[in-house]
Amino acid sequence: MATKKKSAKSSKGSKTAKPTKSAKPTKQDREVERLEAAVATLEARLERAATKAAGWKGEAKDARAAAAAAEKKTAKLEKKLAKRSATAPSGGTPTTSAPTTSATTGPADSPADAPDASWTVARLRAEARERGLTGMSNKPKAELLAALTG
Repeated sequence: MATKKKSAKSSKGSKTAKPTKSAKPTKQDREVERLEAAVATLEARLERAATKAAGWKGEAKDARAAAAAAEKKTAKLEKKLAKRSATAPSGGTPTTSAPTTSATTGPADSPADAPDASWTVARLRAEARERGLTGMSNKPKAELLAALTG
């Protein structure tokens, strides 16, 4: 008789509870669906962000390469200038010279360099910055022109 009880217990222990499917989803089912949708949205956003980051890394790599090339060219030109300056006659000026303070770094001296309505707001702001004018970053184009020409 002991064996019958043992087999009865083993059959009870081996039963697994099967989830019952009801027509109406439970609160937990709705929460699981909501969370799964949120995870899918976040995964899509992560994928887009990773794609953007890869693009930015490529742009940064290109910019570093361009900067290195510019530095190399600058060094080459400086070396060439130094060589020509050293071989220039002592009484005269070298045949090529580095540009000194020009209209782009100082106030506009000639009418061709004077700001006018054809200049962009960015260019007007840069000119104001070069002249040491402050408080021009939020000014409209007309006020920038007035400050630079007046």
